[in-house]
This record gives sequence, C-alpha cells and structure tokens, in this order.
Amino acid sequence: MVEEALISLTVIVGGASAIVSLFTVYYRKKHYEVTEKQLNLTALLQVFQLLNDESHRAVRRAVYRYYKNKIDGKAASDEEISQQIAMVRSDFDMIGTFVRNRLLSKEVFLDAYWDTTIMCWNALAANIMNERKLRQNQKYMTNFEYLASEAQQYKEMHLPRELAEPY
Repeated sequence: MVEEALISLTVIVGGASAIVSLFTVYYRKKHYEVTEKQLNLTALLQVFQLLNDESHRAVRRAVYRYYKNKIDGKAASDEEISQQIAMVRSDFDMIGTFVRNRLLSKEVFLDAYWDTTIMCWNALAANIMNERKLRQNQKYMTNFEYLASEAQQYKEMHLPRELAEPY
C-alpha cells in the first residue's frame, strides 16, 4: 500500500513538474517573441531616423545628381563626391546587414524604402563594382547588393508599374 502511494505520488509530482515545465517554456517563448519585436521596432525606428536625417537626404540627393549627370553624358567624377558616395554605400550596406540577419524587418523597411534602395543601388552599382576590383574583395558591399535585390523583388511583386529613378 505504501509502495503504491509512493508510486502515485511520484507520478503526480512528475506530471506536475512536466506541466510547470511546459508553462515555463511557453511563457519564455512568448517573452522572447515580444522582446524580439521590441528590438526590431527599435532598430527600424533608428534606421528610419538615420535615413530621414536631413544630412543623409542631402547626401543621397548629391548621389542622385551625380548619377543623373553620368546618364546625361555630363562629366561626373567619383572623386568629386567620394564622401557622399561612401556615406550612402555605408548606410545601405549596414541596413542590408540588419535585414539579412533578421535584425530588421525586411517587409517593413522595403514598404517604406524600396525605391530609395533601388535608386541608390543603381546610382552606385558601377562604383561598387570598381571598388571590388580595386580592393580585390568580391564581398565588398554585398549586403547593400542583397538589399537592392530584395527591393527589386518587392517592387516587382507589389508595385510592378512604379518607377525607381532619381529625380
């Protein structure tokens, strides 16, 4: 009788422990999901703040003018705006790194900046390819390239008739 009581008690304690463990795992998972969303939102807000900063907008405008002048056949030298080019490349490579590693929501970012991403990539693709050759580094700015590819896919899926050309 005592043995049966001990076995029953062991089964009850084991079952209760299993239930408590399941609840703990469930609530930790929920807590992790909420924390992940909060971190993603914080990163997204910081990226939006960076890209909406007037100095970064002015730099992108300079890069767009540089690109448009090249298309129009006007003499345009990378050296003239090398600092602006470096800033735009760096901004979008960093954002591409965040998106690629799921530290930033790709869908939300592209919903707001698909066109800007494509315009910047188109304006700087030749420059980046030249830098890859000069540096002998085929990985140079690959996260920017990845982001531009994702932006192009987003455009084709959601806004196929929209243009992404510098103004």
